[in-house]
Amino acid sequence: MHRQELSRVPPRARPRASLQLVAATPAALEDRLECDPVYDALVIGAELGGANPLDLLRKAHTRAPALPVLLLSAHPAGADAVAAFKLGAHDFLVQRDGGLTELVFSLNNALKRATAERTGLRLARELAELNQSLEAQVKARTSELAALSQRLIRIQEDERRHIALELHDQIGQMLTGLRFQIESAQHLPEPAAKLAEALHHTDETIRYVRNLTQQLRPRILDDLGLQPALEWHLRQYHHQTGITVACHLELPEARLPGELETTIFRMVQEALTNIARHARCHEASLVIDATGDHLYVEISDRGLGFELATLRDIRDSLGLAGLQERVSLAGGKLEIHSQPGQGTRLSAEFPQPVAVTAALAL
Repeated sequence: MHRQELSRVPPRARPRASLQLVAATPAALEDRLECDPVYDALVIGAELGGANPLDLLRKAHTRAPALPVLLLSAHPAGADAVAAFKLGAHDFLVQRDGGLTELVFSLNNALKRATAERTGLRLARELAELNQSLEAQVKARTSELAALSQRLIRIQEDERRHIALELHDQIGQMLTGLRFQIESAQHLPEPAAKLAEALHHTDETIRYVRNLTQQLRPRILDDLGLQPALEWHLRQYHHQTGITVACHLELPEARLPGELETTIFRMVQEALTNIARHARCHEASLVIDATGDHLYVEISDRGLGFELATLRDIRDSLGLAGLQERVSLAGGKLEIHSQPGQGTRLSAEFPQPVAVTAALAL
């Protein structure tokens, strides 16, 4: 039994829905159910030419469990009604004069319930698929976070190892030499010259410690902002390495958020450190442009360059890996371009922070 489709007409002109009835003999019904149960509902009449209505109900329920079935009987309800409901019938009606209204009402309820059950099954299936998708996403994200945590731990350990080596190799030796000079000066009749030399070494140690702390976290970045900190760092970098950095900075008048300033400073610092270690060149370039909707940072050189695919296979390239993660956490996107003999270019793009102003009413 099919529902008749309603034509697309205005609500006030739309006719009432009607039912399309398809009559079939028991044999034809069995063949149709065997092929494809395409009915919306099934009414098993009281006159079946000797066929057992309960057998038809059992076959229909077996082959199409979701198909609502109503059973009409010529006899009052009794054992057949109980058996019909056990076999999955939606309703059991006694055929009598004036029973058409009851049949239509029961059939309407059966169709509504079948529609609700189909909708529930569809929603349950979609919910299960959504849960599976979410579980897969959670597992993938958890794996990514675990890998990120491991990388950050390795980066921290490398930084600590670097600081320990600096303290041991430089400051430790300076302080040991200073101690020997002071001890030897105690036994001299005129220790002024020795003490002056010790004072000079003391000043060198203090200067080295100050430079080391500035490299770890320059106070100028917190006090004055990104541009003064970068200009200071480029002067220190040229003094230490001899590499000249052509600099073009277009920053907004208002300071950027602290996290973004730190990210950009560390990006420049890491890129310039890699240039000094690997590029074997005497010039580099730094461009920062924050005049549009995005903030753009680029550090480039014309040094040795490298094969990008080879670098991605090296596990100890934590500098660039950590830098990429830092840029991503700040909402940016980092790109690395390099080829052997053609230099290297690191570029990052960040969304431009929206300036917030407040008005004070007096």
